[in-house]
Amino acid sequence: MIKAKKLLTKAVATITCAAMLAGSSLSSFAAGFVSMDPSLIGEFDDEGKTFYALETPDYMFWWYDDGGAAFVDQDAVEALGIEDGTVIDLGGKLFKVTKSEYDKEGHQYVYEFSYVGTEEDYFGDSYVDNIGKKILEIYKAQNNQSLNYNNHVVYKEGDGIRYDMMEALSKTKGVVLDFYFTYKGKRYHATLTSEKAKEVYNKDIAVYGPVFIMNHFTCEEISYGTE
Repeated sequence: MIKAKKLLTKAVATITCAAMLAGSSLSSFAAGFVSMDPSLIGEFDDEGKTFYALETPDYMFWWYDDGGAAFVDQDAVEALGIEDGTVIDLGGKLFKVTKSEYDKEGHQYVYEFSYVGTEEDYFGDSYVDNIGKKILEIYKAQNNQSLNYNNHVVYKEGDGIRYDMMEALSKTKGVVLDFYFTYKGKRYHATLTSEKAKEVYNKDIAVYGPVFIMNHFTCEEISYGTE
């Protein structure tokens, strides 16, 4: 660990300027996820082992590809919202984080990282799991990494928005959720933005139904099948 940490100190100078400013490009999931843009993460070799590294003006964060212990600055923990059980998404590769101890002298948390598979492995194919996938896409859309490779996320399942999806949208910036639903026999397209979601999100609302959506977001009636 010490050797790898020294290597990082030398190698981190090669991380791009974008990585140095990456703090605003990392998004924390309401359900214990942290999404990282792979292009902002430095990848280094330590005697045949790969480790990822991110250093910003405020904190340093790194871990090995095959798991094991990793040191995370206290500022990084607070900035990224990392806690025991958090899952980190790095370009579709998911790592689960388990908190082990806090190093008072170095002002660092020591975590255990374990690779838990790809997004498909983690979420599965059930309806609830599809909600999880959609939440994941909402956060990725902040970096223009939605399924359409932009900041728009399309949702057509059911006629309401679950609390966890609205919460995720409210915690993002610049994301647009294109929601298609049916109300009283008519088909609608609603445009839900991060900013508006932040205004209306209420933790006590389990499902945001058609009437709520029509009263708080821009909606337009459309023909069936045109979406």
